[in-house]
Amino acid sequence: MFERLVWINLDKYPDRKQHMEETIRSSPFLSAWHEIIRHAPTPPHQLLTPRSFPVHAGHYSCLRAHLTVIEQAYVDGLQNVLILEDDIDPEPE
Repeated sequence: MFERLVWINLDKYPDRKQHMEETIRSSPFLSAWHEIIRHAPTPPHQLLTPRSFPVHAGHYSCLRAHLTVIEQAYVDGLQNVLILEDDIDPEPE
């Protein structure tokens, strides 16, 4: 089992935030965590994207969000962390 569950959600998507809260509550697998954290990354327009980054600034923002979560897990001494995006479907058809 992962030591921490973190889901990434930009503040500009409150509908996705609601979706994730409902998904976590209704999923026995996801709701089993003692520590569930929402991470609101820096919006892409507020980041200085390196010129050498080959794709859209939104992709860089996503990368930074994931790295921030991993860095915090390291600082907190965790061995593992599960990172989810706010548009997951835990029960695909």
